[in-house]
Amino acid sequence: MTEPTPSSPSAPSNALAVEGALVAARPIPIPASAGASNPMAVPTAVAPAPDDWDDADSILSWKLLIAIAVVLAIVGVGAMVMVNGRKADPATTTGSGPDKGGTGGASSQDAPAARDSFERPDSSSGLGKSVTGEDWEMVAGTWGIGGNQAYISAANDKGPRNIAVVDLGAGDGSVQAKAAKLTDGWGLVFRYRGPNAFWAITAVLPTKTFNVWKFENGKAENVGNIGLVKYEEGATVKVEFVGPSITVFVNGTAIRTINDSYLQSQGQGAGLYGDGKKVVDARWSEFVARKGLTAPSVTVVSKGPTTTKPKAGTEGGSTTVIPTQPTGGGSSTTSAAP
Repeated sequence: MTEPTPSSPSAPSNALAVEGALVAARPIPIPASAGASNPMAVPTAVAPAPDDWDDADSILSWKLLIAIAVVLAIVGVGAMVMVNGRKADPATTTGSGPDKGGTGGASSQDAPAARDSFERPDSSSGLGKSVTGEDWEMVAGTWGIGGNQAYISAANDKGPRNIAVVDLGAGDGSVQAKAAKLTDGWGLVFRYRGPNAFWAITAVLPTKTFNVWKFENGKAENVGNIGLVKYEEGATVKVEFVGPSITVFVNGTAIRTINDSYLQSQGQGAGLYGDGKKVVDARWSEFVARKGLTAPSVTVVSKGPTTTKPKAGTEGGSTTVIPTQPTGGGSSTTSAAP
């Protein structure tokens, strides 16, 4: 029996095979989310994200930086002005002695002050009122104003002492002035109770020092001098007196401290003092007197012997002198009493 011969594929079957091949050859679209996990996926170009730092933001940031810099500059200038203002006020200047032995508080900066710049019309018959309203009292000699400076227009015809004071209302305080024109006898008066009871300091130009005087019942006692000090015309001289402590300053530096309770509660005047014939040529300016200090701003504790002299004042006690070492070498010279 003869087996039938297999017949060839029909036409429709061949057409289906061709169509399947074409479908297989077509690219299959791949979702964007599937591209990352499909290594065979064809990468597509991604549009860049817009730049967040545009020109407007840049300009705003620069303006902010400039504003911060301006504020910092204003704060810095204000701080410098405050510091310089404090330094410019001579009444607040305190220092230590040559051996840096100063001790004490700084209450002198807070105490009220009587001030006088003498910036008013010239006068040969009195000082009038200070710029802070205190009345000047001419105790001895005739005082006047010329060129914004105080001077002795007519010397005392009954003695060598010339005095002008303002009332501080307290025994503790300070007094200072600028020696606009310095002569022998140029000085300051403090703890003034009356024409026969007060304290004073006077310049001694040949030896570059200041003598410290105590006047009791009209009698002058030379308590001592402050040692050799480098000062010239235009120097600022100050005396601070609190309790028994009396300290002399020259140009802001404490030079010598004296301990004496005489008139510490009774003498409440302070001002200008001139002794001798040469003081008619002297000039005072930039007067400042502090009222009612509660503590000395500085006292001088220095090397050298301490001398004690008997005191016969109405308040008792003794005079203790604490000297500094002379800055110019050699010994100090004390002039005769006025």
